[in-house]
Amino acid sequence: MHTGLNIIKHTYRQEMSNSVAEEYSFDYVLTAANRWKGGVIRDFELILNLGSQQRFSLKKSFFKSGEDWAVKGNGLILKEDIIDYCESNWMTVLLDSGNVIFRKTDFEPNGELHFANIRNWASPLRFDASSWALSNDFQVTRLYPGPKDAFSKKVLKNYPFALRGYVFQNKNLQAYFEKQDWYRATPSYLANLTDLPLDEQLWVNTWSK
Repeated sequence: MHTGLNIIKHTYRQEMSNSVAEEYSFDYVLTAANRWKGGVIRDFELILNLGSQQRFSLKKSFFKSGEDWAVKGNGLILKEDIIDYCESNWMTVLLDSGNVIFRKTDFEPNGELHFANIRNWASPLRFDASSWALSNDFQVTRLYPGPKDAFSKKVLKNYPFALRGYVFQNKNLQAYFEKQDWYRATPSYLANLTDLPLDEQLWVNTWSK
């Protein structure tokens, strides 16, 4: 290293392992960065490119919340602690396309990178309308896990109509969707299943059962 600006770019490609509990998982040592002179990296950026249509969880080992993470593309970061797996806290990412990026100034890692696509039966990951928001993009929301309870199921079923501003007679449903920052009530909109795109029709039928 020389005095002044030093930039290191490192790309790592790996076929990820799996297990009975995980569709895939990946580990990477970050604490080696503490060997940097002064023990601090002034500007650190970590880019995860896992491909399209992915749902995975990041272990909160070197970060405490999702504030330093962002999606570049089309996706959603669920910042709530919704997974309790192997006695660790996790942050879940729903990614339709693009990358997930972690940026930190004066980075001093105190843990390693670990992420995994946890099989549903191995974790309590379920959509819970009492604490979860919904994306305004159907391609992202379709990555959500199944509902936790009857009301959550009803929310998922009616989601495509809410996207179009349907005003619900059910007060609980209406109250839920009014809390979504993308919802715009359109009293003139009449819900008709056959007017929806085929993939959204299938979604409604799935959660109607």
